[in-house]
Amino acid sequence: MLILTNEEIEQLLTAEACLEALEVAYREMGEGRAINRPRSDMYMPTPDPETYYVFKTMAGAVPGLQVAALRLCSDHIRWKKVAGFIRKDKMPVLPGNRWLGLILLFSARNAELLGIIPDGYIQKMRVGASCAIAARHLSRQDARVLGLLGSGWQAGAHLDAICAVRPVQLVKVYSPNADRRRAFAEEWARRRGIEVRALDQAEEVVRGADIVVAATDAIEPVLKAEWVEDGAFVGCVKHYELGPELGDRRIEVHDPVPILIDLQQGKQPPAAAHEVDWGAGLGWAQLAELGELVNGKATGRTSPRQITCFLNSIGIGIQFAAVAAKVYELARAKGLGRDLPIDWFVESVHN
Repeated sequence: MLILTNEEIEQLLTAEACLEALEVAYREMGEGRAINRPRSDMYMPTPDPETYYVFKTMAGAVPGLQVAALRLCSDHIRWKKVAGFIRKDKMPVLPGNRWLGLILLFSARNAELLGIIPDGYIQKMRVGASCAIAARHLSRQDARVLGLLGSGWQAGAHLDAICAVRPVQLVKVYSPNADRRRAFAEEWARRRGIEVRALDQAEEVVRGADIVVAATDAIEPVLKAEWVEDGAFVGCVKHYELGPELGDRRIEVHDPVPILIDLQQGKQPPAAAHEVDWGAGLGWAQLAELGELVNGKATGRTSPRQITCFLNSIGIGIQFAAVAAKVYELARAKGLGRDLPIDWFVESVHN
């Protein structure tokens, strides 16, 4: 049974490898074969009235890979305003100022626990790669300018993955922290060998961009519909970054993700209610799914001037199953990680 670290996973998981794994998962989802269990967030009050304990789980299985996975997170969360936007703050309360998120990867062939894998690096890569798969099918093939709102953990993954599917020559980036966006621009210009400009206004980033991505931790809209140019593709980390008025000419493609909120005595944090209720009027059942688009069952871009849009879900279990399986395969091939005896994780009785 394999144990890996985020540092080892970063050595193994390129944007291209992540895209390859997720294409398999989405293809099986479009064929009705992949299995997802809805995400569940259990909120519990803590002695600090501004902070909630959240236990989050999601699971998925990909028959073509013969794997299943359970992702779980144990967090302290609060909401705060940054530069006028409400943002979710996941607090590093564990020893060493750390967080706890794990993926348990199982073999469907023999029911074995294959690995216990941290979710951090996989989390950011699977989000960026999912948006890039949508961009591959919905953006113009000649898209060369990427407008990026955000300069953090998720923003880098989106830049990396989108550059793997489109011939991006210029990236424009904005975030409220000027020093951070400048450092981000310098880092990714060096890593990707392309021009990356840090700009002072979100509107400057969006106008003139062929691909626009909101990759922030805001839980309310961070861009205006009138900034988006004809022919653009718009993506996001979370759908409420975009706002429900994003445009009459969009195609919306989303992952089906019912979310279960379990609350002690019905006490729901106001910001959490905002997260769940925002999309209620969008009519999710009317939207195409990314798996259908990958399989050609849904129509993608129909004209060069059309605005297309990927409304990212809050995550689905098959993403973690497919990417964790790819990481496991690569780790075994390169001899990375530590093995623990499987005897520690099996039992001689059953229920």
